[in-house]
Amino acid sequence: MSHTEPAMLEARELKKSFNGHVVLDGVSFSIARGESVVIIGRSGSGKSVLLKLLIGLLRPDSGEVWVAGENISTMDERQLMRVRKRFGMVFQGAALFDSLTVAENIAFAFRHDRTISQSEIERRVAEVLEMVDLPGIQNKKPAELSGGMRKRVGLARAIVYKPEIVLYDEPTTGLDPIVADSINQLILRVRDRLGVTTVVVTHDMRSARCLAHRILMLHDGRIYASGAPDEFFASTDPVVRQFIDGVSNPKEVYF
Repeated sequence: MSHTEPAMLEARELKKSFNGHVVLDGVSFSIARGESVVIIGRSGSGKSVLLKLLIGLLRPDSGEVWVAGENISTMDERQLMRVRKRFGMVFQGAALFDSLTVAENIAFAFRHDRTISQSEIERRVAEVLEMVDLPGIQNKKPAELSGGMRKRVGLARAIVYKPEIVLYDEPTTGLDPIVADSINQLILRVRDRLGVTTVVVTHDMRSARCLAHRILMLHDGRIYASGAPDEFFASTDPVVRQFIDGVSNPKEVYF
């Protein structure tokens, strides 16, 4: 990243509590344009809350979120709508509308956009379905698709309006390892073909190793550790090792 170009995404001392329970307690990091960052951490560690703060769906109690040099923490809803156009979001359960076809689901973002013609929408829908290896399924309903296919349609919907940043919330949850690996390969393809900045929240360490330029670990409300995948997997830190190896500590209470 050049000295003149601001970080694509930056968190500065983010704090967030719910009903007196501190979830984030001073989280800071920056992500360069085109970088892939994977955020790991136990259930309840605040990973999904952090994603919602980055896209402005939640406001921090204190601290700031900067997107391409703009502080979104003080923006009103109208200003946030403009910034959110830079983002695509892939939700945990794909979050498709059951009553709509695949094409209607993907084109949902364009429903109030009078600047784009129906034929252009259809062209873009076909293009992104091709990119996620699902050509020609425009008229199917979500109920006719497998879990892996629904994830792919969710990804197609996130990239149809050409975002600069794509956020993924547990993209491989509930998938078998082979399907999960195909989703990981797709995330890399989208990143490389579209040049997007990628942020993935996951507890799947195979995904983390495959997707990350850099891994950030959330623990006790802060970024506990950060580094390249090779550094992470070689770590001897007991907290990091416990997470990587999936070993529970009987003295700890899990929420």
